[in-house]
Amino acid sequence: MDKLKKQVILCVDDDKKNLELLEALLSPLGYAIKFSASGDDALSQIQAGVPDLILLDVMMPHLSGFEVLERLRAEVRTQHVPVVLLTALNAAEDKARGLRAGCDDFISKPFDKSELIARVRSLLRISAYRSLLEEKEAMEMVMHGVAEGVVVCDPAWNVTNVNHASQGYLGRTDLKGLNFVDLIFHDFKVSITPNEVRDLAQPSLRFKIKRAGASPSVPAHFLVTREVLLGEEQKIAWFFVRLQDITNE
Repeated sequence: MDKLKKQVILCVDDDKKNLELLEALLSPLGYAIKFSASGDDALSQIQAGVPDLILLDVMMPHLSGFEVLERLRAEVRTQHVPVVLLTALNAAEDKARGLRAGCDDFISKPFDKSELIARVRSLLRISAYRSLLEEKEAMEMVMHGVAEGVVVCDPAWNVTNVNHASQGYLGRTDLKGLNFVDLIFHDFKVSITPNEVRDLAQPSLRFKIKRAGASPSVPAHFLVTREVLLGEEQKIAWFFVRLQDITNE
């Protein structure tokens, strides 16, 4: 199975020692750590690739953390990226400014190791869930705009979403909640075994199914393509199944 891409944390601080400390704390946790010593450089890096989380120092020359944050929230691509302000400031007015600018959390300097790790993990989990929801929304737009059948299943193979074509191909309108693997082996002749369908050694799998006893006017032969969509910590988020009518072939 393909490995899930590491979540990326961008650490922005003009103090090299602080960056070294953040790397020492976060790298062992398996995250991909990127560094920037200025607000201008951070914005340049973010334009090239949006990270999953930004740890942003407040007190920096030229562009402060507040100013960088305001620019991030003004852009559609970065308006939802979790940002933690790293600050030695304790004044209520400074924290209020950070909240107005759109920060997600504060971490005070000097860093408390356990607090830093807990907050980073929490915000990255939220970031991962948001990404999955965005993928799901995009996937639904695609599946309802194509002519072929599309079925989306949860990790237990229970159907969560279908398009109109798949209902016609499978001969059912009540597909949601049914177990897809059980369904096709009950209603069709399948070119592989149930264990082979469930085998995740290959993230992408193709096989054929044939409806028994269908009339000549009804599609009876289908090519099935199964894709695995991964979520947080390389866990299965969904199975994405496409059905192509190959009856005429």
